[in-house]
This record gives sequence, structure tokens and C-alpha cells, in this order.
Amino acid sequence: MKKSTWPFPALFNILFVLLMIGCAKNEKPSHVGPDRPANPWAFRSVLDLKPRILTLALHDDVWAAYRTDSCSLYKVWKGHVHLQGAVYDNAHGPQPISIGDSWLENKHPNPWRVTQNGQDLLQEVKYKGHSLKDGQATLEYQLVLNNGTNIEIHERPEAIANKDGQVGFERVFTIVNAPPGYEISIAENVNSVALHRNIETNGDWKIDSESKEDIRGKQVLTLDGRLTLKQDGETFFRTLFISTPMIDNPNSLGADEKTLSLGERLIAKNDCKTCHNAKVQTVGPSYLQIAKRYPMDQSEIERLTTKIIKGGGGIWGSQVMSAHPELPVPDAKEMVRYILSLDTTDVGQKGGQGVAVELVAEL
Repeated sequence: MKKSTWPFPALFNILFVLLMIGCAKNEKPSHVGPDRPANPWAFRSVLDLKPRILTLALHDDVWAAYRTDSCSLYKVWKGHVHLQGAVYDNAHGPQPISIGDSWLENKHPNPWRVTQNGQDLLQEVKYKGHSLKDGQATLEYQLVLNNGTNIEIHERPEAIANKDGQVGFERVFTIVNAPPGYEISIAENVNSVALHRNIETNGDWKIDSESKEDIRGKQVLTLDGRLTLKQDGETFFRTLFISTPMIDNPNSLGADEKTLSLGERLIAKNDCKTCHNAKVQTVGPSYLQIAKRYPMDQSEIERLTTKIIKGGGGIWGSQVMSAHPELPVPDAKEMVRYILSLDTTDVGQKGGQGVAVELVAEL
């Protein structure tokens, strides 16, 4: 019998490559964490005049806030939190506010529901705290029923992104101890999405209402519905957003403050706020005091960069600044540039703007 000359190994390799390409196109969004844009990245405070808010800085473009009094999502937005008030800058009256437009704002302040045989049983929802493990946060809720049963729910929120860089938000729920026969659900509304396929879940997601509208020249889909959680294992609910958040934020500190500069973001991610404040001297000098003392020129940027990385003291009193050997030199330089830029009245600052531009070009 004549042997076949068909190149089976080569054909197999080609088919394998095509299969891998197909899988790559359909790959699921992946978690963005645990590199966070703020330190600490999980904190409780008043936010937008709402008390007992837990804020999670998940990603530069994805911040989330929860109402701990009702165990409900408050909002997800692109921006940051402006920390102001007596605790942060000795100013009495102001409170922390969110800066930046929202991807979504939850319109259900009491979203939870527990039913059995069609009867509503939920009496109260209690926030039991949150934990941080392996770079992620887990929120714990207790659903108290009118028959004396308590059901524990864990939620793990996270920023996600697909291979094209499209960012989104994921909520993963786990029912810990529900007896058989109970149906546990949560109201979910979705904003800032373009298509139904931008929403993915393994739970029972029933849409009650939907609308399409043109906002800022973009077609935006708005959905409202209810997600019934799986009794066994995890229930995920993933949303991939369009390129720009569609819900305007009324909070404003000026046209340029919806997003932080690179230097500000790097300061937020490190431990600077432990000893420094933007305006008021705490353990160490304020950023404004530093800016008024040193001009914006290349020699000072280099010297202060070295000081941040190696540490030292004696200039502002007896306190010694800790060393930061793990901090990259380019990051430290950006932080110094931001701090020195705060003194806009300094003649040296005005004369040194070109120096900052040149240094950015060097990096």
C-alpha cells in the first residue's frame, strides 16, 4: 500500500493555532487588581453627604462605593475621592466627595429580597464588615428573616478588563448558609453599556425594563432587573463599560480635577498621607510648605527624589522620613514635580516649568 504523503503533523499544528486564536477572541475579562490606585485602597467615610460609605479604589478608572447601612452598592465611577474635612485637612464643614463621572449609580437603596413559596421573608439586612485577603476585598452581609433564620452573604467586587482594555465591574456573590427552599435575589441596574453582550452572569438575571438613548453622541443601553443567586457556588455579575462614563457628577473642584495628575496618583498609591497633608503640617511638613521652600528646578527635583528614596531628616525638625528603596526613580520624580507645582506664586516655580517638561521628555 502506498504511504500517504498528507502532512498530518503540519495540518494539526495549523488547526491548533487557529483554535487558540479563536479561544483568544472569546476569552473572558480578567481581574485588574491587586495593583490599586490608592493606599489605603479600602476605607470608610462620609461620601457625598452619605454616612457609613465603604470606598474601594479598585483601578485608576474603576472606583466603587457601598452603603454599609443597607448593604447596597452606591456607585461605580472613574475618578477619585477628594478627602476633605476635619479628619483630613483640619477644615470644619466640608466632607469627602467623589470626583469624576459615574459608570453606574445604583437606584435601589434596599435591593435584597428573600422569598419562600412566593412569600417575602426579609426583615432586616446587617453589614458585618469587610476583609482584605490576597489583594481583594470581601464584604459580608447578614439577611435576617422574619421566621428567625439568618442567611450570610459574601460579596467580592473587582475591576475587570478585556484584552482590548475595555474596563468593567464584577460582583461575585456567595451564599454561605441558606437552608433549602429559599430564593435570594438582588436588584441590579446597569448604565454606561452599549450592548446586552457587555453583561455576563451565571445567575438568573431577569430584566424588568430597558431603554436606549443617545448621550454625548454615543448609544447607551440602560437596564434594570433582578439577579437571583445560585444556591451552590459563586454567582458572578460582570459589566463591561463603554469608553466614557455617562452619568455626570455634580461635584466639582475645577475643570481639571475630575482625574488626578500622575504625581497625585502616585502619592495616593504610596504611604505619603501617613505623615503629610496637602495644606496642613502633621507629622511632617505639608506639600504646600515644601513647594514654598524649594523652587521648581532640576537640581531640587533630583535632590528631593533622592531624599524620598533614601530617607533622612533634620530639615523640618526631629522627625525622620522613612526610606522608600522600592520606589522607582521616575515615580519619585513625578511626585516631586507635583508637590513643587503647588506653589504657583514662586518665581523659581514659574521659571522652572520648562525644566519639568524636559524631564518628562527624558523619561
